[in-house]
Amino acid sequence: MSEMPGIEKECFCGQNCGCEEKFLPHPSGALYEQDPLPGMSIKELTEIGVVQIQNGVSSIDEVRERLDLPPWGLPETSEPVVFTAQGPVPFSMAPQLFKSAEEMTRQEKRIKDLETLVLRLLEQAVLQDKITRSRRELGL
Repeated sequence: MSEMPGIEKECFCGQNCGCEEKFLPHPSGALYEQDPLPGMSIKELTEIGVVQIQNGVSSIDEVRERLDLPPWGLPETSEPVVFTAQGPVPFSMAPQLFKSAEEMTRQEKRIKDLETLVLRLLEQAVLQDKITRSRRELGL
């Protein structure tokens, strides 16, 4: 139990060891007077922060600040990201990714066009071969 009456400990790891307090302490030692999410445990705030980070709502540093942790201040942690199948992508990379995707689409179209051309050439070669064989058989 906490030294402050009415504030119960809620375990962050889920093992009821009392590793976190139910309310976030302010750096001065007092509880937040205007907690944006009153009564939420650090575990709950962290889970919300993770979802916000994964969906580009908040940066890692913003969530760390809300948890009274010092921000890391790295380029990768100070801007929002969105998680994709290829991993986290910073919003600042979006224009570059769109350009890359457009270029890939153009290249895929060129490849498809070349494949179609090669198939047509092969069909013509097979047809020409059949014509040549037929002429030989007919003695022409």
